[in-house]
Amino acid sequence: MNGHEFALSIVPLIRPAYLPEYEPITEPDAHRTATRVGGTPFLPEGMRRPKHPDGDELVFALQYRLEELPVSIGPHEAGLLQLFARHYDRFDAGTAQEPETEELRWRLVAPQRLGEPEAAHAEGGTPSLEPRRVETWRRVGDWPGRDFSELMAQHLDVEEIEFDLLDAYMNNQAMHYGEKLGGYPTFSQEAEPPECLGCGAEMPFSFQLNEHGREVWWQYDSTMHVFACGTCPQQFRSIFN
Repeated sequence: MNGHEFALSIVPLIRPAYLPEYEPITEPDAHRTATRVGGTPFLPEGMRRPKHPDGDELVFALQYRLEELPVSIGPHEAGLLQLFARHYDRFDAGTAQEPETEELRWRLVAPQRLGEPEAAHAEGGTPSLEPRRVETWRRVGDWPGRDFSELMAQHLDVEEIEFDLLDAYMNNQAMHYGEKLGGYPTFSQEAEPPECLGCGAEMPFSFQLNEHGREVWWQYDSTMHVFACGTCPQQFRSIFN
């Protein structure tokens, strides 16, 4: 069996993934509650930007309009999921992977609050990324990477995949290493899925983010793999790899 034949044999393992296609936001008040990266977050009355315990205001990174996504993120089906992160010159990716991290902050804005007027302090704050919104999500077939060799072996009912065969497969198969919803995490180093702090269950992979081509607000050349518990609300864990 060569690499091409091996790839054909694991076609059933292909998972759907969705790649964002962005367009710039030119009007500051446009697309306030849309899926977007950077700019100013939507903050209804009584809600403020989160801060690090040392007093640093966290940078608004992105927000997902959950009911408009092609796949669900954990048990959440509606509302606005926002991510804030420490500014890149002080961000510690190692600390951000710890269970109780203060480097990242996830926030879910309930759907009934999306029609409320915004707080007076919504504008301003720490400079964010260049604002852009997701115009569409492009569906692709996502192939498993080297870290899923055990899954491939189980599918083929063999003890393990030979290194040369796996190497040939990896060299000729396109993996989606950039931002995506769903599919497989593309680890550059071996990693294990984290456990939920709420129920203790292994958390499924949800999406991954990187900053190639834009200002980095975390570690350079690093991808953030996000795992979301399927049953516990607002339980997210991240692996930087």
